[in-house]
Amino acid sequence: MFPKSSYRLSQDSTSPFSMMQFTTLLGIFGAATALAAPAFQAGVETPRLNDTKPFEIDRLYMEMDSVWDTSYGVTIKFSITDPNTGLNTFCNMTDVHPSTAYACTRDQTKWSLNTDFSKISVEWIWASGELVPASDAAYRANGTTTVNWNCASSGRYGQQCFANAFSVPVQTISGTA
Repeated sequence: MFPKSSYRLSQDSTSPFSMMQFTTLLGIFGAATALAAPAFQAGVETPRLNDTKPFEIDRLYMEMDSVWDTSYGVTIKFSITDPNTGLNTFCNMTDVHPSTAYACTRDQTKWSLNTDFSKISVEWIWASGELVPASDAAYRANGTTTVNWNCASSGRYGQQCFANAFSVPVQTISGTA
């Protein structure tokens, strides 16, 4: 055991800290810790998957140079809206390849079509405060759905296809602070 003098404050010291009681120091350090801790924000909730509305795609358009070969010459255009925030973006890409991610005019929105172009996947990233106001968290959501194409030959072996308005359900959502 340590001698008592090793943990007692000296009575004859001139330091201002030596004259304070040990409990006073604990109180000061405790208050400083409480002020430095992040404060709870009343009314700010983490979005739940069940409460998140699906993304809305309007007039998905595809033009192919060849009906049989989708490895080149595929053009895709569509607009997408996030009804959770009202944000929307336009996606327009030429020479689209299957299973490759592409960005829209809003860089935080990405999309991809599977190998036979029958499914579209969407990734939407919200910056801090976009999805949950007064929050420092950014969120990322993903969803995939089947595309019901309506196609017609455009001559010379090409094809034009479109899919009218449809929704992409949000299947995963995660947040980062």
